[in-house]
Amino acid sequence: MIVEHGTLVVAADGGGAIVYRNAGHEGLARLEIVETHDAHHKSFTRELGTDKPGRVSTPSGGKTAVAGPDYHDQAEREFAKTLATRLDQLIGAPEHAKAQPHVVIFASPRFLGMIRSDYSVRLKGALKSEVGKDLRAAPMKQIEHALTEMDHA
Repeated sequence: MIVEHGTLVVAADGGGAIVYRNAGHEGLARLEIVETHDAHHKSFTRELGTDKPGRVSTPSGGKTAVAGPDYHDQAEREFAKTLATRLDQLIGAPEHAKAQPHVVIFASPRFLGMIRSDYSVRLKGALKSEVGKDLRAAPMKQIEHALTEMDHA
């Protein structure tokens, strides 16, 4: 069974995350919210940085614009790092000293690519599954259903 009692289930994207704990037994997913996280970043790069793009000279003597930094992407990467650190803290918490809980992460493939590089050794060991679905805004019942499908697959 992938989703045992006590498994942490994370539904995340670049804008935030909800961490659940499975309180169900014997193949039945019954989630309880442990905590929620909001990334607290602005929606558009134009709101985060107002400098004009830089210019560089070309060999032909002209000038061309250089793309500026993507502040929205940087904010999402910072959030991924913060979330990975928090998940590591949760699985290492005193209430889990005897049995490290497993972790299942539901996130968009893009966000999974961002957060993977920030996994600690302990989090990598606890990770049971990464699912490339963005279910952060989904109702809890939909996530429970997705977990049940994983168990029967």
